[in-house]
Amino acid sequence: MTIIFTIIINLWLINKIIKENNGQYRNIILVNYLVRAIALIGTCTDVIPLMSAHSDSDYFDDLATSNQSRSFSSWDIATNYTIFLSVLYSFTDSSRWFAQFLNMAMSVYTLVVLRQILFLFQIPSKTRKFVLLVMAFLPFYINYSVILVRESWIIMFVTLSLYRFICWYIGKGNRNRNMILSVIFLILGLWMHAGVICVLVGYFLAFITYDYKTNSIKLSRRSYVGFCFIALMAVVIFVWRDVFLAKLMSEDTMDYIETKNTSEKANSAYLTWLEYSSPEKVLLFSPLKMFYFFYSPIPLNWRGLNDILAFFFDSSVFIISSWYALTRSVYDERYKLLKRFLVISLLATTFVFAFGTVSSGDAIRHREKTMCILLIISAISTVKNKKRNKKTHRKFNEITISNTTR
Repeated sequence: MTIIFTIIINLWLINKIIKENNGQYRNIILVNYLVRAIALIGTCTDVIPLMSAHSDSDYFDDLATSNQSRSFSSWDIATNYTIFLSVLYSFTDSSRWFAQFLNMAMSVYTLVVLRQILFLFQIPSKTRKFVLLVMAFLPFYINYSVILVRESWIIMFVTLSLYRFICWYIGKGNRNRNMILSVIFLILGLWMHAGVICVLVGYFLAFITYDYKTNSIKLSRRSYVGFCFIALMAVVIFVWRDVFLAKLMSEDTMDYIETKNTSEKANSAYLTWLEYSSPEKVLLFSPLKMFYFFYSPIPLNWRGLNDILAFFFDSSVFIISSWYALTRSVYDERYKLLKRFLVISLLATTFVFAFGTVSSGDAIRHREKTMCILLIISAISTVKNKKRNKKTHRKFNEITISNTTR
């Protein structure tokens, strides 16, 4: 059964890749598929021990394996990923390598969807290739895509949701269908990690304020209903904050963060001096936490060669992408608002993940979930404006002619 599933998934995925008309993009994805397959084989056979030495991966496998001898009602469930693995193991005879292969296939399909997103815009070909290459060969993403963790699932569904949201924004296909699918895919992603729901913040603001016909923010009855809903939810959360913020500000959560800080001081923990005794302090220190979450391990906290490599192969990518996204203006008026909505989604998601992350290792792992959004924001900044290009070209021709006549 496992072999049949593997053949079917491989054939389906290769068919998706081969359908790509442009040979360069097709080759990038195919080469990446080969690289991930080699990494998967190396991990499963312990040829690459560093990639298989992941405590979470072994933990998920142990739980899913032990659940096979129990009834469903008595399963030991740590996360929803444990449920997924336990069900998968029941069909594949507890095949860990197939579960890791499925993660790898999801990560490759993510590249197929990302390529589709890039072709929704008039982005320069060099930018398309660069973005696809970065996402394809980001070392830590390759690592997490071939071991037994949930990152591949989350990143794939976030990317699918992003594709449908952008299709809704630009009016490609049925807008209502795209809006619904963007939310459904996001729900499938947050089933593995609740923090992903914050991507919906930017979506929701777009859904209630953006007017496709005029390409502008337009307040309508829908907008007022949406804002009233937000205000009502804010009041409810504030009045019953002991219930809604219990998880965020509970002693267990604070103890967990403190324990992580203490246990990882000798490893890669950062900002261990911060205290989270109130929501006000959480908001006060959030910019600093978000900075460390996005760019650690920063040079001040380097402990050796591993941190230096992590900085140059991962942190630097986020630094360059962030700088490009923040400093480049969007020339095409149609996509200025889109960039703002996506930035809101990115910041909201980063805020939530940064709060519960206390070490460079966890930060690298969790921020991979936001990489696709960040890369799309950066790519949007290079979208060509046809009218602007025509005016520039006309002025250039006029100058050339006048110099020639002289």
